[in-house]
Amino acid sequence: MRSGMADALFIVVCVCLMPVALWAQVDANTPWDPNTHLAPYPWAMARTTHFAYREGPELPWTPTSVMTMEFAGRIAVTDPNGLIGLCTETMDNLVLDEVGEPINTRGTWPNPISYEPVQYASTRWYPSGETTWDVEPYVFSVKMSVNADTSYPSVLSRIEWSMFVLLSDSIKAIDLPFAPSEDWVELAPGLEILVEKTSIEEDRYEHESTIILDPNRISYPHRGPRPLGEEEGLQGYLWPKRGLPDVIVLEIDVLNAEGNSIQNYGEGGRGLATHGSGDIAEGRRTETVISFGSGRDAAAFIRYVIAFKPYRQEVRLVLEDVPTPGL
Repeated sequence: MRSGMADALFIVVCVCLMPVALWAQVDANTPWDPNTHLAPYPWAMARTTHFAYREGPELPWTPTSVMTMEFAGRIAVTDPNGLIGLCTETMDNLVLDEVGEPINTRGTWPNPISYEPVQYASTRWYPSGETTWDVEPYVFSVKMSVNADTSYPSVLSRIEWSMFVLLSDSIKAIDLPFAPSEDWVELAPGLEILVEKTSIEEDRYEHESTIILDPNRISYPHRGPRPLGEEEGLQGYLWPKRGLPDVIVLEIDVLNAEGNSIQNYGEGGRGLATHGSGDIAEGRRTETVISFGSGRDAAAFIRYVIAFKPYRQEVRLVLEDVPTPGL
């Protein structure tokens, strides 16, 4: 079911570039079933006792009758096809104890809806240079309130919640020659690019391009400050209007002549850096993209991975018979 909500949206930056080979076309005639793409599992639990401060000769901190429990889980992405991002805020939560009695839960309607993209962790086998990729799981939590005078549940017989996913039935990779172009190239309606300069050095591939786009129709990666005062980095996808854009530019990659990515993917970071200027709100941006390569291959193509006609869907996920720790 496609939601008809109209909210400002933001997709958080990836920890690691998505490998181009893992993008796949989705059959638009087949509904996106979360049970074939997502697999939740338990990860951690915590309990908090609440105290109230009272002045007087007795102990100032007195325990209240309220106790908070928090269940933290992870969601494995078993099939990333069609998935652009997932909102990890839970809604319409339902938690049952060992005898099927409901436990009070806290859930908020996310506003704005914030989607975390699919992320990958890479492992390189240095003797052969082979790199393997694993999809990083999503993390979510459900908070519950129980009366401190009641017995602590030994099992959560059912944990049920809703989330939003951002999807596309049409994700395409568009390859441009790694060379200056004489003419503008239309990557998508409302998005044109002119590759003006390119250079190839050992372990470093750089190209400078001018992008013209309609910011109300196109979501394009941008740079900005990272949290906790860290240096600037690639920040994901942002669009100013309410609702969804027509197109989301998911990745910018550099390939060799065989069509393989030649960017290095360090631990917890990208091998790609962008430096841009110009007001993207006015529809024009000049950017320099620097890619740090493997050193064994030469840059041959610039690849743009683009999702067309994104839409959101509310999904319902369930866990059953989750034992609780001895808190």
